[in-house]
Amino acid sequence: MHTVTGTYLYRLGCFVGAFLSSIMILSSAQAASVSRFSPQGEITQIRQVRATFSEAAVAFGDPKAPSPFNINCSEAGTARWADDKNWIYDFNRDLPPATQCVFTVKADFKTVVGNAITGKTTFSFSTGGPAVVRIQPYDGSNSIEEEQAFILIQNGAATEVSLRQHLYCEIEGVHERVPVKFLDKEARAALLKHFAKDIDAERVTTVQCQQRFPNEAAVKLVWDKGVVTASGIATSKPQSFTFKTRAAFTASMTCQRENANAACTPISPVSLNFSSPISRKLAEDIVLKGDKG
Repeated sequence: MHTVTGTYLYRLGCFVGAFLSSIMILSSAQAASVSRFSPQGEITQIRQVRATFSEAAVAFGDPKAPSPFNINCSEAGTARWADDKNWIYDFNRDLPPATQCVFTVKADFKTVVGNAITGKTTFSFSTGGPAVVRIQPYDGSNSIEEEQAFILIQNGAATEVSLRQHLYCEIEGVHERVPVKFLDKEARAALLKHFAKDIDAERVTTVQCQQRFPNEAAVKLVWDKGVVTASGIATSKPQSFTFKTRAAFTASMTCQRENANAACTPISPVSLNFSSPISRKLAEDIVLKGDKG
């Protein structure tokens, strides 16, 4: 009796063990996933997509390895595998504003060992509205001019109406927003030629603040949310750029003297030193006059 019972329990234990093993194998077969995907959400500058799988998704080095995603995007690109787990998609250009893309894992895609991809399988991102990607003078400059012109290079064009409403200056000591004004065609053309000659002019905004800056004052140029593309896609995140105005202009004269109270030695040079550069034309107007005129 004890032998029969022992045999029964042994077989039952084997059955349970095999059953649990099969569950573990089944669970393992469902464990493959996309462990990382970037970018996601709203990102201003996008040129590349990267996806990492939790296990080997393709045979490393296989030039015919399939793409794991169905791609719904208005911008074209090229897919490649960096290794057996990392997939990369390079867009042909930086994505412009108002671009939305969706990447979905193909239903029939399986890893090297035959596991299907589970968990999150759809990923999306967008570039939002127009955003500034570069600015002149550079953000943080502490020597801008009192009537400084700003060159804003964007990831795409923005409407002039929305710029007038949502691009403004904040000036230390001034307790209200200061609107901007657009440069005239001649001044704008000169700046574009020098600072942005190889950039689509529609992506460049050139402005000045409508109020002269005090010397040594903190200045902020704010690209606020609400700036829109021609298609109506608006920025959802503000950008701000901080500057400081240069010190007041000063000029000083130095020359050689026999002592501190003596006049300049007539045959030695006289030097003029300026706190900031001056134009050649202005320099040519400088004259030296004697006591008798």
